[in-house]
Amino acid sequence: MDGLLISAKIKAAERLSPYQHKNPIMYNDEYISGSYNLEELVESLAHVAFKRFTDYVAVPLIEGKLLSELATILSPVSLFTMQANMVILIAGESRQSRILREELTRKIGVPKTGSVTCNLLMNFRHGLSTAVNGDSAHSD
Repeated sequence: MDGLLISAKIKAAERLSPYQHKNPIMYNDEYISGSYNLEELVESLAHVAFKRFTDYVAVPLIEGKLLSELATILSPVSLFTMQANMVILIAGESRQSRILREELTRKIGVPKTGSVTCNLLMNFRHGLSTAVNGDSAHSD
């Protein structure tokens, strides 16, 4: 795991080097001449810089280094020998996430129950009520 971290740091340094020492993330001769709305220009440059960083630094680093090693990191042997607290840290659900999930599940249950009740009342009101087994409520 430490080797992977070192390898990822080296790859990140390689990917970032051109942007730190040589050229800016984006250079366009058109910006030298002409008048521009400075706010729009800065927003445009920031957007392009973020996209280039994502495309040329972050994605290759994550996909090229980390995801390619995922099978090694999470191999059955490594998981078997891993300490229980590390497995829980990787695959477990935090207490905060569990509480939030349970709260959202309760919140969504109320509209679902209300919807079922409303549908039953509408069917009853319009004479469309059915028995539990699906037969008509009116017998011949």
